[in-house]
Amino acid sequence: MPVSSISGSVSSPQVDVVIDTGNPYLNLTVDGFLKIGTVAATRALAEDTYHIVRKSEYFSTSATTLLLK
Repeated sequence: MPVSSISGSVSSPQVDVVIDTGNPYLNLTVDGFLKIGTVAATRALAEDTYHIVRKSEYFSTSATTLLLK
């Protein structure tokens, strides 16, 4: 019977997650999908935040200029 396990550790700024499916090629494939998914989710969050700030009336051009100084 196949045995699977998941282990993880967090150390700033790197997060390591290891998934052992019993097959080295499947391990690499799953690891790649997790890394790509994390990057895609972070990018989507950053883009959504950017568009919300750009469309918001609360953050006017002058207020943003003052915040950046």
